[in-house]
Amino acid sequence: FGATSFSNFVWIYGGQVFYNPQDIEFERTNRPKSVSIYAYTLGGSYMGKSVTNEGTGWVLVPWRHLPRGQAYKFKFVSESGQLVKIKHGTVYYG
Repeated sequence: FGATSFSNFVWIYGGQVFYNPQDIEFERTNRPKSVSIYAYTLGGSYMGKSVTNEGTGWVLVPWRHLPRGQAYKFKFVSESGQLVKIKHGTVYYG
């Protein structure tokens, strides 16, 4: 996915679903206190979140613990309400 910035939340790939997600990696260009990724099933059920530490640069977030054989969608959330700037990233799945 490409560049984005937000201070509330933004859906990864506009809410596209990914079958059997493995990892999400992304690059932050500023230094927000914390950025979370929330996971939802295709039907919209919340499946959990992963919280990253404050910092810049690349972050790798594993999602291999989610039940296999399902599709999920993800959103970035700024837990502190600070502006988050992401340069780009990748969702690994399949």
